[in-house]
Amino acid sequence: MAENKEIKKEATVYHVTPKGDHWQVKGAGNLKATKLFNTQKEAIEYANEIAKKREGSLLIHRTNGQVRDSKSFKPKKSSKK
Repeated sequence: MAENKEIKKEATVYHVTPKGDHWQVKGAGNLKATKLFNTQKEAIEYANEIAKKREGSLLIHRTNGQVRDSKSFKPKKSSKK
């Protein structure tokens, strides 16, 4: 008997924050960074990619911790009529 499983996809929030002399990409609620980078630009590029793939959102922080920018990636609408 086949079981009908419904998988609910939760939107993930990713933060780009400073960590020492580096920048980290960290999923909301995670204790550890997903990945570390030498520059904020590299961290933002990576975070954009994963947030798009997972239809989540991105919060980019300044060195003082304040949010300087945010982006949200919503599911693409189907072109079927």
